[in-house]
Amino acid sequence: MEVDVLAEMKGVREYVEGSTVELVRRQPDGRLVIRAYNEGGNSYTDIDLFDLQDWLREGPMGGLISDGNSNE
Repeated sequence: MEVDVLAEMKGVREYVEGSTVELVRRQPDGRLVIRAYNEGGNSYTDIDLFDLQDWLREGPMGGLISDGNSNE
């Protein structure tokens, strides 16, 4: 997937390999994501920034951390 790198997030830690963390805009949907590289830069994980903000604002539901699965 094509992305635009908006910033290298200096001071944001990736704990496994100490790799770069970036703020990127995904194309074509334009969502902002936090991208953390792994496997020597050959792979990465994207976290949707606004989904993360929503979750942090709402906090754990009923004292539980939930992934939204109604079967929990």
